[in-house]
Amino acid sequence: MKISERLAETIHTTVTCIPPCERPSDGQALSSRKLFVPPTDASLDAWSTLGNDGWNSDTFKEYYSKAFTLPKVDQSSRKVLGIDGYSLYNTPNGPHQLSYAGNPEHPVLEAWMTTFKNKGYHVSNDPFLGIPVGAFTSLSSVDPARKERSYATSAYYSLVKYRTNLEVLTNATVEKILFKDGHCTQAIGVQYRHGDNVKVVAASKEVILAAGVLQSPKLLELSGIGNKSILRSNSIETVQDLPCVGENLYDHPVCSISYEMVEGVETLDSDYTVGKTSLLISMGVDTYAYLPMPSAAYLSVLRQHPLPIDPNSDSPSGPIHGNFIALVATLSQPLSRGSVHITSNDPLAAPTIDPNYFSSEIGIEVYVRQMLYLDTIAKSSPFSKLLKQPLIPKKYLRTSAISMWHMGGTCAMLPEEKGGVVNPKLKVYGVDNLRIVDASAIPLISTANLQSTVYAFAEKAADLIKQDCRL
Repeated sequence: MKISERLAETIHTTVTCIPPCERPSDGQALSSRKLFVPPTDASLDAWSTLGNDGWNSDTFKEYYSKAFTLPKVDQSSRKVLGIDGYSLYNTPNGPHQLSYAGNPEHPVLEAWMTTFKNKGYHVSNDPFLGIPVGAFTSLSSVDPARKERSYATSAYYSLVKYRTNLEVLTNATVEKILFKDGHCTQAIGVQYRHGDNVKVVAASKEVILAAGVLQSPKLLELSGIGNKSILRSNSIETVQDLPCVGENLYDHPVCSISYEMVEGVETLDSDYTVGKTSLLISMGVDTYAYLPMPSAAYLSVLRQHPLPIDPNSDSPSGPIHGNFIALVATLSQPLSRGSVHITSNDPLAAPTIDPNYFSSEIGIEVYVRQMLYLDTIAKSSPFSKLLKQPLIPKKYLRTSAISMWHMGGTCAMLPEEKGGVVNPKLKVYGVDNLRIVDASAIPLISTANLQSTVYAFAEKAADLIKQDCRL
């Protein structure tokens, strides 16, 4: 059974759910597109090395297969996409519907794959087998039949929304977790605000916190779980002193160089500069490459990638007229760590977020070398045949790098003495009946997009919950 079925059988819960987006027209089929790519085996195996037994690449292969279904691709398209030689590790049959959502006939795809193959970085098997390095065409969270994004609501919630043991409240704000007698560390429910009313929901078995990287640590601190000095400064009684709640915040910084395409090669820029629509229609990302030192997740974007720049520079602020492609470098394993903490005991007050980007001098030095390597790729055949001169920002990382929104780690699954907040069963240290299931518990950032990792993470969490509930 899938996570939706397992959780619906296990608990009667109250959650907040984002409603499904409207179905786009054919011209908007790529709206809300999101990349679905795997991490490397090494990045997952590191979780186990850090002290999390049962969390490794072999385990995740099982849970990936429960999360998604691969698209059917005809033989001619498989060759263009560079997947004609793939052998799958199994036959995934999960609710999350995937596709190769870009234009399979666009010349960038073949040029990208051939360029990296010439450099010895060719992926010959399905990337979900656990590739260490190599280039590949990336899957997207776009249902190939419905031509709309496949995500948690459409893939999971829609299957179980009519069950009598599942109730969903929208526009509800959880204010704090409640504990037995108000003092001991046994979670018994949550207090939440719905409209003008403050209500309480009791937990018959346990409370599962899935508020996300920024809100889960906030709710723990509002409930008295966290660094006691932070709790004291906000007039919150300490229920459990866990100093690393809200720490270990990681993210993928992303930066790019844009190159103008040769005449006759279309990109999404023309639509955007005329109708101001393409940035909402599609990211334009169809290709990926995991490379060794300088190690990054490289990807190409079929449009220019305007970035924030130094206001005193002479770089164009963009977008400018023309057809461009952006070569993007993502720092796969950033060394910098940030934090997120409350600054008030008001549940409606936003937490303070400090990503602390580039606080590691080693990290920024590695990233500089990665950015320089982008031009090497652009000048390599046959990719070079599609490009003109680069559109290069004068100052790169400190002024132009932005978040890729791959945050995690603020309630890390680690041994408590190593800064952990939850154990390998995702239970909060020192607190009974409280579990965290979201990206805040992922201890170490994985290669590239977190989406596929989060779905597999949740599938495994569903099994852990069933085991503890003897279901």
